[in-house]
Amino acid sequence: MRLDTSLMFRDALDGVHGLDPAVLATLAGRFPAVQAEVRQRRAAGEYGFMGLGQQAEVAAAIERWAAERRGRYAHLLILGIGGSALGAKAMLSALKPAAWNEWGPDGRDGWPTLTVLDNVDPFTVLGALDRLDPRKTLVNVISKSGGTAETLAQYLIVREWLDRALGEAAKDHLVITTDPEKGPLRALVRAEGLASFEVPPAVGGRFSVLTAVGLVPAALLGIDLTELLGRGAGRRRRGRIRRPRDQLRRPLGRAAMAGAGEPRRQRPRPDALLRPPARVRRVVPAALGRVASASAWTGAAPRSSAARRRSAPSARRTSIRRCSCSWRGRSTRR
Repeated sequence: MRLDTSLMFRDALDGVHGLDPAVLATLAGRFPAVQAEVRQRRAAGEYGFMGLGQQAEVAAAIERWAAERRGRYAHLLILGIGGSALGAKAMLSALKPAAWNEWGPDGRDGWPTLTVLDNVDPFTVLGALDRLDPRKTLVNVISKSGGTAETLAQYLIVREWLDRALGEAAKDHLVITTDPEKGPLRALVRAEGLASFEVPPAVGGRFSVLTAVGLVPAALLGIDLTELLGRGAGRRRRGRIRRPRDQLRRPLGRAAMAGAGEPRRQRPRPDALLRPPARVRRVVPAALGRVASASAWTGAAPRSSAARRRSAPSARRTSIRRCSCSWRGRSTRR
């Protein structure tokens, strides 16, 4: 496969949009020094993720543990945010059949469904607990530091849910993935004798998918860890970059360059707003988006309210109904 990146550059477009070719020239002079620093830091043990392809013993231990639990649990519930949640989601999407949770036990070959709680939205958390059966659920609590506030808040809620249903047996439905030595979760493991796996301290949370953070859920879902790690090691060997332009041939590299210098923003969000109802998605652009888009791209003056109404007849005919739904015994207006 050949990837043509020429139209990513400003001089091949309109002179305004796209990447500035001068950026590559600037990076070219810095590239050898950056590569040398990467090699130095890896030798010093700072870049632990670069060696994750060589952990056969860890993978074998995780696979044995997961095989012993095959068929015991119908659901895998993951508590974690950021890198602690994204890895399992990505592997399920990429490596297992589509609509995995909708298949029955036979279709999943005895492996559990997957639910990932990566938010503290109470509607999402309590809605998941209402749906799952605690007697058939294994909970994987993931935090590299062991002290992530959101994850600990999730754990307290879920632990109470397990204790009420299972009593002392709740411990058999928990597995902790965290720092090998420190943090509240590691202290909890020692105090209660919970099953646990370690996150290597030298591996950052954003790069932890091939540690126990991602390998434990992968094994519990029936993914072959030996093949997974082998492919990761092969990709690292083939992925050595010698020129800045080579980096542009990799989608993540393009995204990193395009976003260089952009400020990072983090906002709380309710999960209910993640996927707005299809009706709203159609009505709002019809009523407002056409006017804004036309003005932005053509420079046209905003039209009168009467003209806008004529251009969006669907907005006049369509109404968003107020519906009442019951959640945990309470009525909620939406």
